[in-house]
Amino acid sequence: MSSLAGIRLGVLLALGAFGCSGGGKDGGRHDPPGAVVTTDVHNFLAALDTWAPADTACLAFDAYLRAGSLGLKAYSDKMGMGRKELCSAIRHDPTRYSALRSKIAGIDSAQRDIRAAFAKFAALSPGAKLPAVYFVVGDEMSGGTTTGGSNPIVLVGAELLGSLNGLPVLTVHEFVHTQQHYPLLKIFGAGPTFLHGTLLAQTIKEGSADFLAELATGQVAAVSRDAYGDAHEQQIWHDFERDMHGKDYSQWIYNGWNKKALGDRPTDLAYYVGYRITKAYYDGAADKKAAVREILSIHDFDEFLRESGYDGSRPSAG
Repeated sequence: MSSLAGIRLGVLLALGAFGCSGGGKDGGRHDPPGAVVTTDVHNFLAALDTWAPADTACLAFDAYLRAGSLGLKAYSDKMGMGRKELCSAIRHDPTRYSALRSKIAGIDSAQRDIRAAFAKFAALSPGAKLPAVYFVVGDEMSGGTTTGGSNPIVLVGAELLGSLNGLPVLTVHEFVHTQQHYPLLKIFGAGPTFLHGTLLAQTIKEGSADFLAELATGQVAAVSRDAYGDAHEQQIWHDFERDMHGKDYSQWIYNGWNKKALGDRPTDLAYYVGYRITKAYYDGAADKKAAVREILSIHDFDEFLRESGYDGSRPSAG
């Protein structure tokens, strides 16, 4: 449940692959690497225009699901979403879905900024493989995620988008996850707690994606957490040091469900901590491109923390 994607390719020629590609009957299988696909959102709105609340089974959305792009099919598989789950979400929160009508133009136009961010990331880290990016409409399960495998793709849940101003940084964040070559057992964050990687590893995984997304977009990720974090940084670090080698994430990350227990602390503060650790590492590196390569290929998260020199102090300006 991470909060969203990106890419890198060493030549601008690759950027010609970007565009508003469609899925259609082939399930999007011909969308090239680096495509930015918004067709599913358009198809959803077409179905929404024909749907009436009296259609309690949401049969009107069968066509949307059948015509889905490769991304929509991947989202449905990953989240276990069929018509029943989608229908439940729409009927529970119809205003959220109808709001997509006013956002679709902004989603389409954001492709230009996403391409620019991808080009910037290409300069930071040449040679990366471009994933396709799919904007889909799901059942409120994820605003941004990726698939695994040798050809990962980035999925953005359009119904959960708030301000479209943060769309490029969300997308690049998710893209960065497709470029992180970390030991799987160290960053596994799903399932029972005993299977989790350490809180430190998960923190650096998410925080480094925020940091690299900021480098590529010029947009600050997680602004609401940063204000709190900057005001309480030493205390946050003191508490985090106590917990970082454990596997309980409930106070730190993926913990929107635990808001009541957090009091005045924001959810997902680990993103802030991971961002600060990664920024300290990058700022202290003489070779910035080498630093990006190292950030994307961490094998020992304790060693990375030591080399960053981060100790809860306010990072230097710049």
